[in-house]
Amino acid sequence: MNRMAVSQRGAVISEFSIQATDSLLSEGLHLEIMADRARVEVVGPAGKYTDELSRGWRTLEIRKIAKPGEMVRIAITPAIFNEQHADAYSARLARNTGLAVPARNGQRLPRREDSLYETLSDQEYKKSFEMRNLQFQRPGWAYMKALYEAKSVWALNSFDSGLPAIDGLDRFRKGISRSGVQLFLYNAPENPLTLSLYEKSDYYKGYVAFLNSFSEPGYHFMDLHDSLPMQKFYDYHHLTYGGAAVASRQVADWIIREFRSQRH
Repeated sequence: MNRMAVSQRGAVISEFSIQATDSLLSEGLHLEIMADRARVEVVGPAGKYTDELSRGWRTLEIRKIAKPGEMVRIAITPAIFNEQHADAYSARLARNTGLAVPARNGQRLPRREDSLYETLSDQEYKKSFEMRNLQFQRPGWAYMKALYEAKSVWALNSFDSGLPAIDGLDRFRKGISRSGVQLFLYNAPENPLTLSLYEKSDYYKGYVAFLNSFSEPGYHFMDLHDSLPMQKFYDYHHLTYGGAAVASRQVADWIIREFRSQRH
């Protein structure tokens, strides 16, 4: 399946292709139609058919038009525009659809938002970001609200190295140093939209200065806080697939440089 046609929550665009697996051939393709009424066209190597389906979970049979491993194209109209993601979706797939075996926990596959966000202008992305992440009245969103408000509070204060999290990090660093193990610590990238709340504050400057102040052998620090554009983030800190690839390369290159410098 083209994973770039599928969103984080399984929503698909108006037209997509999927590879026929044994389970899809025997059980059919389960999907949730989003429009009140939708026209569905299913095309495989051995034939095609059309159908009219109402809103809700439906099953498309593909066993008569494809064999295992063959691709099936599905077109569903109309698609419903989702302002929150600045995209249009026609249906939603069940979890693990199109996979021969269920995805492992932690296995990260590219999804539609990974490429979609990178096509948005700053203004378009900001509107989508605010709808996705700043609607704090939604159930379960208390953590995001607390974190957003904390950044605004930090902007009004000076950095305090005695904070529990900072003190814990410092004790961890000292323990690593005594063990003779090298410690590579980096300040992770942050979405510019939330970073702007406190980046220029005494708190944030003091925080970065604190992390950069240790000179004992084996301690390495790199600051990546402003290294990525907003389109590389889902929310405040979580990176898109492309953002993670860039940040991973930055960190890997930095570690390689640090080790090579020790040889001279």
